[in-house]
Amino acid sequence: KITLNGNGGHAGLSYSSAHSILTRDIHFSGRYVHPLSVRAWTSGCVFTNITTESDFYNPIDRTGPFIDFHGLYPYENLFENIIGFYVQSSGDQNVLPHSGIRNTFWNIQTPERIERFPYAIGEFFNTTATQANQMHEHHPSSIIVGVYGENGGEVLINGSPMDRVDAFLQVYNLNKREVPVNSLFNAQVALRESRFPLAPVAPLLLNE
Repeated sequence: KITLNGNGGHAGLSYSSAHSILTRDIHFSGRYVHPLSVRAWTSGCVFTNITTESDFYNPIDRTGPFIDFHGLYPYENLFENIIGFYVQSSGDQNVLPHSGIRNTFWNIQTPERIERFPYAIGEFFNTTATQANQMHEHHPSSIIVGVYGENGGEVLINGSPMDRVDAFLQVYNLNKREVPVNSLFNAQVALRESRFPLAPVAPLLLNE
């Protein structure tokens, strides 16, 4: 339940070598170069209910509505119920690959137009390190479910708006606001609690 106000800046929320952190209910009012950034083996983190007022890339200050993969392969993180963002990987060449394996993008609304690079209009995965037809390869084994553009804007992955499963990605319901559950995180919590219900907690007795 945090709102980031003001004139913005370089880094918003940055996670480095972070593990198993739940981050939810964050609103970006100010503009940032890296609003939501993960790097350096960050894994097992959940980012849910995150929104932004920024809906375009500004080439003057290089700010935009980015989920930033900043190198040294952050892996197996969940990004869900996010409004206004797409993936824009940054970081130097010496920290490639930008992303590790099995990051999941679930129920995400992108801006109506994705315009980070003129040669990659509409691409959900953008990276500063390669050409448009290789951008998705810097996010291996990603799982993309229910990613769609605001006001019907078309979202592309490697130039295609279609679902598919290939060596690099699993893509389901692209350009459709259709997911089996709105929150994959909440569904997993409920499933695990049903399988392993918590035992009643005995009252804590303190000695006088």
